[in-house]
Amino acid sequence: MALTRRFRAELETSQAVLDNLEDAVAVFSSAGALTLTNRAYRALWGSDPETRLMTTTVKDVTRLWHAQAAPTPTWGDLREFVEETSDRVEWNAPARHIDGRSLHCRFIPLSDGGTQVVFSVMGDTSQTAGEMRAAA
Repeated sequence: MALTRRFRAELETSQAVLDNLEDAVAVFSSAGALTLTNRAYRALWGSDPETRLMTTTVKDVTRLWHAQAAPTPTWGDLREFVEETSDRVEWNAPARHIDGRSLHCRFIPLSDGGTQVVFSVMGDTSQTAGEMRAAA
């Protein structure tokens, strides 16, 4: 029982630490399942994968990202990267959210075969999409 409580406390602490990061983070298993996101991710993409009853895959989220970003081959490249099983190295790519924000995307291989994706919002993010349209 104590072991279970300690494990649960460690999980909650890990999630709290991730939620305190400004960068949006998503983690995929080696099988391509989305296993972890943080608060910044959920805010950036307007999606909380944990509310779904079914497993969310890299294909599911890249469709979401594709719908909310300017056209880029990056999402297809990421799907291939997640499916790779060996000789993976970290890489970066730019993207632009449909609300105009520039994103710096990092794709990081994990030791267990998983993949970490980090989205850093570049520049001024104080205007929402509605505010940008109103100002134009």
